[in-house]
Amino acid sequence: MIDNPYAQHTEIDLLGASPMQLTVALYEGAMQNVRDARRYLATGEIVERGRSIGKAMDIVVELQSSLDMQRGGEFAQRLASLYAYVQNRLLEAHVKKSEAALQEVLSLLGTMAGGWRSAAAELARAEQGLAAAASQSEPEPAYAVASCAYGYAEAMPAYGSHSYSF
Repeated sequence: MIDNPYAQHTEIDLLGASPMQLTVALYEGAMQNVRDARRYLATGEIVERGRSIGKAMDIVVELQSSLDMQRGGEFAQRLASLYAYVQNRLLEAHVKKSEAALQEVLSLLGTMAGGWRSAAAELARAEQGLAAAASQSEPEPAYAVASCAYGYAEAMPAYGSHSYSF
């Protein structure tokens, strides 16, 4: 029996998602777990708070481990440092029961998720422009759009044993 009637729909959505959409989904999952941890901190539910912080930490570890440090260059290095900082703040939030640390993590994750959402939207627009340009047989604009889209693909993380590229 499925506890969440939307779980199957969400799984199907994620199976067809692009790497950028998966990245955004991971951020949203981490943020939801941090929000849950804040709620559990306020109500004194220690086990649940620890579980939510642990889930958020697991997601951040997945994001960090999926970075392609060679292709991502300085961008990937900065993200890795930021992920390490977020992990430290999550640990501190749990150990010290710190609402401020949870709020900071939520803010950081929200900012990063917003950046990925913007990049995903820009890539979608670039892909639409590429398709439109290809249908009009104008190679110059298509090349410019493809170059823009490729720039985003360079910074894309790889997930687990799968490496995604455009």
